[in-house]
Amino acid sequence: IAKNFGVSEHIIAVTIVAFGTSVPELVTSVVAAVKKQMDISVGNLIGSNIFNILAVLGITAIFKEIPISETVISNDIFWVLGTSFILLPLMLNYNISRWKGVLLFLSYLLYVFFLLQSI
Repeated sequence: IAKNFGVSEHIIAVTIVAFGTSVPELVTSVVAAVKKQMDISVGNLIGSNIFNILAVLGITAIFKEIPISETVISNDIFWVLGTSFILLPLMLNYNISRWKGVLLFLSYLLYVFFLLQSI
């Protein structure tokens, strides 16, 4: 895919592959929210991300050392940490409202925009 679009594998991984692997979490969380099962909706998202960052990365590294590119260190880690800091004040009143949801989604689009600017 990366070669066909003339972009790096990193960009494909953090956009298209990330979207594809996150669709099950998105559907699960939306269905749970519609059914007013908020603990499942939020827990699914938080738990999935913690598992992906810690367990998947850790288990993969057990099998094969993972070289980390300069882009990950200089750009992606900033966004991972920034996302965590954005979430904290948004969750302090125990509610993610529609406008907060829009803010979060716009933040993702901003990430993709900056990512594509780095091509």
